[in-house]
Amino acid sequence: VKGIKLGVNDEVVDAKLIMKGIKEIVSITNNGLIKRTSYEEFGIGTRYTKGNSIQKIKEEDCFVGFASLDGTEKEVMIVSSAAIIKIFIGDIPKVSKGAQGVQAMKTENKIIEIVRGVE
Repeated sequence: VKGIKLGVNDEVVDAKLIMKGIKEIVSITNNGLIKRTSYEEFGIGTRYTKGNSIQKIKEEDCFVGFASLDGTEKEVMIVSSAAIIKIFIGDIPKVSKGAQGVQAMKTENKIIEIVRGVE
């Protein structure tokens, strides 16, 4: 049984179960480009579909992951190889899923994970 249809140069980078009530997706790249996107921009897939592209990526960068937000979170935590940084949700621009995002931070240490902040 095939779960997703991939093209010749396609690869799956992250996959998560999205629960009901999710309003936004926050995504980040290895070089610190971050953005918020409305969940409504993403279609619900079925088996053997192409999946969703979350963020436009430059060749020298790579996608790290995403966090789903239900509207109660105030921040996300960004984990690099040297530090954990808290970024407030309101400081992350809300743009379309085809956008690249904005520079969250400039660091020589690569971003390795993004997680939802919890109260």
